[in-house]
Amino acid sequence: MYELYFISGMGLGYFIKDIINIFTPKRPRKKLKNVQPIKKEIKNKVLPIYLKMPKMSNGFVNKRDLITAVMNKTKLSRAQVYRIYDKEKHLFKETKIGRKTYLKEME
Repeated sequence: MYELYFISGMGLGYFIKDIINIFTPKRPRKKLKNVQPIKKEIKNKVLPIYLKMPKMSNGFVNKRDLITAVMNKTKLSRAQVYRIYDKEKHLFKETKIGRKTYLKEME
């Protein structure tokens, strides 16, 4: 079939790599299917959902519940929603009670 000759020195690896490149055809890259375009309009996603949510008597909302509601409404992953929330964090006041974090709109 193919004859491989012994080549001394460091050139053996390059020789084998060249042979592999010669006998394997270059294939074009496959185009990805079902790729959705990135949503550019991510401003003001958290605040409108916060305003529609039921609040406690003092006006606070559980942060986890808010993030889950935004995930369900926008069909985005948790990491994407947290990235959006970080940009809108200045609109909320965070308060921790025990292990839970509660949010209230800044006045």
